Amino acid sequence: MVVLCFTLTLLAQLVLPAHTFHNSNSSDQDALLAFKNSLSLDPSNSLREWSPNYNFCSWAGVGCSSCRPRVTSLTLTGMGLVGPISPFQVDLSFLTVLDLFNNSFQGQIPPQLGRLFRLRSLRLSFNQLEGVIPSALADCPLDKLGLSYNKLEGLIPSSLGGCHSLQILILSSNNLSGNIPYELGHLQKLEILWLDSNQLTGIIPPFFGNMSSLSQLTLGNNRLHESVPVELGRLTRLQVLTLRLNTLTGPIPIALSKCTNLQI
Repeated sequence: MVVLCFTLTLLAQLVLPAHTFHNSNSSDQDALLAFKNSLSLDPSNSLREWSPNYNFCSWAGVGCSSCRPRVTSLTLTGMGLVGPISPFQVDLSFLTVLDLFNNSFQGQIPPQLGRLFRLRSLRLSFNQLEGVIPSALADCPLDKLGLSYNKLEGLIPSSLGGCHSLQILILSSNNLSGNIPYELGHLQKLEILWLDSNQLTGIIPPFFGNMSSLSQLTLGNNRLHESVPVELGRLTRLQVLTLRLNTLTGPIPIALSKCTNLQI
């Protein structure tokens, strides 16, 4: 089936007139061009070939389905791009991966991204994004969400607890505040949780001890207080645990000795 899809796509590119193939899904092309036009700076001219004169599936950073000219991934990392994240990306209805890591995107995360009902991976770390984390992101079937090293503020949305497929959640190095929502305890597939270097308050929730898939838990450099919960000793897969630079009190639980895979 994959070979057949590839063959049909190749034949379409070879046989059909260029404008026919380019316009077979104009909404994807229009959404990409709107994204490009919203940028205020492309210092390396990385998107110079983003033009209707070329098949958009061949544009830099764009990945398409093998069966049809629909955009399934947009990976633009480390290009120094400056500007807002265009809400028109919601028109990329087949998008499964959106990776804008290590650029200079500004403004807020568009809540419209929550309408990308196929989105599995969203990586916006190392930008200059502000505002709150949209609760609508929980409407995406995410398994990876990376928003670290931005200027995000406000609470961690409790709605993220409904992302039952989530395996990686990285929110470190922002200005997030408030308690760690107990709804995160519903993420039984979560393997990596980075919440360090924020302004989080309250206690370290005991529910972490029930998240048996956790291999990395970083909570350092916050304002967490009281004791280290003994329940963390149940995390037999835990390899990394950082709690430094908080105001924790009491003894280090001897139960942590049961975390035999702990390396850091």
